[in-house]
Amino acid sequence: MIVDLIRSSSLRSGIWIQNSRKFSVSKCFGNDRNHLLEKLKSVIPLQEEAIQELKWMESHVLGMNLTKNAKMNEDQFQKLKTTINERVDQRKPLQYILGTQPFGSLDLRVRPPILIPRTETEFWTRKLSERLNLEYQNVNRTLRVLDIGTGSGCISLFLASEMNENSVDIVGMDVNEEAISLAEENLRDSLERKQIARGNSVKFVLADLFDDNFEGKVMGEMGGFDVVVSNPPYIPMSQLDLVEEGARMWEDPRALYGHRRILSSLNESNQMDRLKQKETGDGMDFFRQIESKCSKLLSENGSRMLVMETGFDQAKVVCDSILGSKWSEKEIWEDQFGTERVVYSILRK
Repeated sequence: MIVDLIRSSSLRSGIWIQNSRKFSVSKCFGNDRNHLLEKLKSVIPLQEEAIQELKWMESHVLGMNLTKNAKMNEDQFQKLKTTINERVDQRKPLQYILGTQPFGSLDLRVRPPILIPRTETEFWTRKLSERLNLEYQNVNRTLRVLDIGTGSGCISLFLASEMNENSVDIVGMDVNEEAISLAEENLRDSLERKQIARGNSVKFVLADLFDDNFEGKVMGEMGGFDVVVSNPPYIPMSQLDLVEEGARMWEDPRALYGHRRILSSLNESNQMDRLKQKETGDGMDFFRQIESKCSKLLSENGSRMLVMETGFDQAKVVCDSILGSKWSEKEIWEDQFGTERVVYSILRK
């Protein structure tokens, strides 16, 4: 979560033409466009990345991919300027501006303050789906998976799309009603696009991990899960300064910071400073709570698997200190950048 956000796309570059007068943008808006690019570079120092972001925003304003025949009128150019101002002056993440974020084969809706899916999470979710497909391809029953802190629904939906047909039923939960609403929208989109593998199911549930009746709310009639997965809040207040500014300003602090007592809105710096002084923990409250719930959540007759994303310096601590002797087959997975990112373990029977 701490790294800068990266968006992948296959948009093509092109020449802009003014809609009414059919002049290229270099003739009609050239100086202004160069000014917008320079403004972007004030927050995106690498010119190639700034140019790519500008192209994405131009495409967004036009509502189409860039081609050599793309046309932009004055009103659209003014909208582009407003969009650049949001990106630079308000530090609004690009994903929130464009309204979508690729996640594997999915193109998910995103909007503030719900956590933007990260590429590191996509990487390990794909690895997990491949492992489950291989290990349980001959199991004649459906795996039951719980996704704790589902946010946009990215993990749940990607697993349901990548796993074998008729192989998995997934429950995604979140404490934020806005997150559940967004996840359900992404579920509907995925079903309409036929991206969920046939026979796999996903549903989303509003629940609080710290409630005494949490297990009852998420288990329903399932009778326990085979696998619990989570990308929980895990950033300690001591690392607040490492968090990208756009994330600090726009994303829900409850989805970022690993302390139980987090205010729902921390956009003002004085609020952040007060919380930083107050919270002196290690940011691992959610790891401990998830571990404590697993004895009830994981079925005695199931796989009893736990997979959690961690901060860049937390995986070994989670393995050694939070997952005690009742857990076996502990593994630490690196992300695509070589950082220890995920803890995998099996609860002993």
